[in-house]
Amino acid sequence: MYRGTTPTLTFQLPIDTGSITVLSIAVAQAGQVKIEKTLPDVHLDGNVVSCTLTEAETLSLTAGRGIDAKIQLRVGVGGQRMASQVFTVPVERILRDGAL
Repeated sequence: MYRGTTPTLTFQLPIDTGSITVLSIAVAQAGQVKIEKTLPDVHLDGNVVSCTLTEAETLSLTAGRGIDAKIQLRVGVGGQRMASQVFTVPVERILRDGAL
């Protein structure tokens, strides 16, 4: 993903999202969570969870080789908890820093 953009993160689940009672999407760099989205921040449609990051959120990430972002979705359905694999995404630089 590029810093200063508004990418949409999309997860296709093996369950209907209408049964989700709690949710967290975490974006971390260097072992530290930089962005977190919860149930009110996401769009649920059938078995798909999606959320759009803000320009400010992606600007909070550092670009550079070896400083990839890690993304993971965790959901709860009643008392049951599930987690996705951790996805590694490179963070790309932009030439003019800051918001548009």
